[in-house]
Amino acid sequence: MSKLDDAECDGIKVAKAFSDGVNSMAYRDIFMNGFVKEITQDHRTLQQGVMRGIYQLILAWAESGEKGWYDGRNEATVHFCQNIKALAEKDNVHFPFI
Repeated sequence: MSKLDDAECDGIKVAKAFSDGVNSMAYRDIFMNGFVKEITQDHRTLQQGVMRGIYQLILAWAESGEKGWYDGRNEATVHFCQNIKALAEKDNVHFPFI
């Protein structure tokens, strides 16, 4: 397995762990508070990298909306992401590595 394959597997593991964290009814808010606190206190270059990743997720949800790949369970997310995408394109938003 190549380093790229390993990195993708790591990304899948992180996504599953995050999904599991937000799936817990009892601990969802505690999980999110910890996540937000850690990310916003991390090194600013790393914060920018996290945002690049989140923006890729936003673009993927926006594309899901364009293809009709959503239903009532994630409709608000998809429409919100379509609005963010439109605003980012209007403002020519980028997240450079600095």
